[in-house]
Amino acid sequence: MALHFAVLKGNNKIINMIINDLGATPMQSTRNGLNVLHCAAQFERGTLSIESFLSQPNIKLDVNGKDNYGCAPIHFAVMNM
Repeated sequence: MALHFAVLKGNNKIINMIINDLGATPMQSTRNGLNVLHCAAQFERGTLSIESFLSQPNIKLDVNGKDNYGCAPIHFAVMNM
């Protein structure tokens, strides 16, 4: 998904465009069950993306969302410290 790749790269301009202009849903999951928070937690650049989501008043992020393997975003964050 384009949004997930933009999050991995920490590209806030593209993230905002995909959400606001194209109507993407940030909590939509990939085939592996990854949401945008999982992607953001994988790389340091990705964590910069969180700012884009926090600036969107109508977006709710599920910090406890689990992927297909039972991992929440915090698991990725800890593994990549």
